[in-house]
Amino acid sequence: MAGSSGGEPAAGPGPGDAEPGREDIGELWQQAQARIDTAKYDEAIEGLDRLYELIALDPDAAALRLRVQWALHRAHLGAHGVDGELEHLLVARDLLEKYREALPPGEVDQRDEASAALERVQGLIDEQEAREAAEREQAERERREQEQREREQQERAREQQEPGPDELREPPPPRDTSRRGMVIAGAVGSGLGLVGMGVMAGGLGFASRAIDTFKTQPDERVAARDDIRKGNAIAIAGAAAGGVLLVGGAVLLGLGLRRRAATTGSLAAGPGQLGLSWRLRF
Repeated sequence: MAGSSGGEPAAGPGPGDAEPGREDIGELWQQAQARIDTAKYDEAIEGLDRLYELIALDPDAAALRLRVQWALHRAHLGAHGVDGELEHLLVARDLLEKYREALPPGEVDQRDEASAALERVQGLIDEQEAREAAEREQAERERREQEQREREQQERAREQQEPGPDELREPPPPRDTSRRGMVIAGAVGSGLGLVGMGVMAGGLGFASRAIDTFKTQPDERVAARDDIRKGNAIAIAGAAAGGVLLVGGAVLLGLGLRRRAATTGSLAAGPGQLGLSWRLRF
């Protein structure tokens, strides 16, 4: 990019062009050319910028300004080849446009060469802008994909940490088998107590019939007396056993039912009211 100097005006500044108290324009020009030839493009750009500032308002330096603009565009192209910065191409395009506009009307060859150089620079700009746009799009796509992967990982981690429906459900309270045993034992005891009461009633009935026999049949009094004793004994035994079993069974049954009620009682809300509902279940 920096090897050709076509399009430059033939004449260059000489040492005598420097004004008193100002830098030697000729020396600045020679240093800039040497730095371009040795690929020291940043230093060449710095020197040419300084040189252009010195001659920017000089009405007699139009030809030199053209040479500096052309050299600057070469230096920026060379710098772009080193660092790839798009800014160098944009500056080179601007310099070529100004250079072409400032050419005298008769400089047809130089104008054509400037147009060709401008077209090449514009092509480089378009190519780099398209490449950078594709890189930005690719980077944005990768960023979105990375964010999506991170969100999915966070969601999976959250799902692993959160308890499931089965874990949220409270385990059922352990069944109290003792209350069931109490209820059964109480029911059986009460039933046996009722049987004992029946035996007592049977004994009393047997003794009552023997008493009638004793009163109405004198010849059967001995046997009747024995039957009275047997009936009374049966009634006493039935009353004793039946009473104990009935009372004990009732106590066990009551304790079992009370314990059952304590574990199944719940608050129940009905339409328009809130009450305590006890459900007894066996």
